[in-house]
Amino acid sequence: MVFVPFCGHFSLPDLDVGTGINVDWFYRLPIVSVIAFLPGIESLKEDEMRKISVLIGICMLAALAITILAQQAPPTDLSPVMKDVAATTNKLRMDLMSSNAADVAADAEKLQGLFRQAAGFFKAQKAQDAVDFAKANVQRAGDIMKAAKENNLDGAKAPAGDLQKSCKNCHDVHREQLPDKTFKFKP
Repeated sequence: MVFVPFCGHFSLPDLDVGTGINVDWFYRLPIVSVIAFLPGIESLKEDEMRKISVLIGICMLAALAITILAQQAPPTDLSPVMKDVAATTNKLRMDLMSSNAADVAADAEKLQGLFRQAAGFFKAQKAQDAVDFAKANVQRAGDIMKAAKENNLDGAKAPAGDLQKSCKNCHDVHREQLPDKTFKFKP
């Protein structure tokens, strides 16, 4: 009898030859073929195998945590975020004019995420007024989304206008046009 991590104990009599392959054995077979024939595997005790299994589990959790943290890091280049904000804001305006509440709500939700990313960038640049603009726009986008989900598009128009004015106010202070007609963040 051999102990296989995550599979428990098994032995050859687990194979039910009379009625076909035992399903439990079938799923264990790939693990058995790798682990059971490793030299010295018989000498490992159950306790040692359990420790190895726990160590592998901890490593997997650490890799997952690092991946999640990397995804939440503020962007290092604001340009793609701002281009996406501009496109989504234009789409929001068009969806408001066409009275498409579902699309208005989706646009507002996307804007919330984009302004959260922008706020992270501004915080890393130590530009507190820009952080405040971005956080206010996260709130405005939430107000737009709430109104759209309630099918109150007239209630969504005021925060949408305030959001666009806020963009201009922040750009007047923190956006610098380069000779090639692109923009860069000005702290």
